[in-house]
Amino acid sequence: MALLTPQKVAEALDYDSPEQVPPKAFSYVPAIEEYLAVATGKRWGDEEPVDPLAQATAQVILVRWFEDPGQVGKVSDQSLITMIGMLKAKAGG
Repeated sequence: MALLTPQKVAEALDYDSPEQVPPKAFSYVPAIEEYLAVATGKRWGDEEPVDPLAQATAQVILVRWFEDPGQVGKVSDQSLITMIGMLKAKAGG
């Protein structure tokens, strides 16, 4: 299962359905999954059910990157850094 399903992408960006979401938003999803895998040492979308903290963290990153494409590949907000740290701890790293 994917870390962010099309419906979760829509919800994160405050759309009613995936069909309403601009296509560029979906292009961020693989990069977010890879970013979290590298940052935490675990592929969070590979397990069922998906960890709620991992999914929430991915949604926060999606919103940041979607609203400000200049932030793609960056995470500078302290609360988001803390969330990633918590995921790394959960992953055993």
